Amino acid sequence: AASDVYKRQDMLYYGKEGITRDIPRAIGILREAVGLGDDTAKRNLVTILINYSVMLYNGTDGFERDTKSAMELCIEAAELGDQNAEEILISMVVGQLLADIHN
Repeated sequence: AASDVYKRQDMLYYGKEGITRDIPRAIGILREAVGLGDDTAKRNLVTILINYSVMLYNGTDGFERDTKSAMELCIEAAELGDQNAEEILISMVVGQLLADIHN
């Protein structure tokens, strides 16, 4: 059932109920649901992709900085039609270019 998908994804995303936090697995669950045409899963997937990409880009929430993966996740969210993801991606690219210039 759809509610089971969201409960499982939520437990993995946040690391609830004794489940180890595993955002990539949560994303995988949502990708499967999106593949089955679930519009709510698509909205949730976009949100998680953006949030996780920002965590990776900044190296926060216990994640190592990984700008390449961050941008790939943001591109996926943008390809799902999210305008906010496009703006975040532009900020990431500009930030990376500026960092490269200063190094």
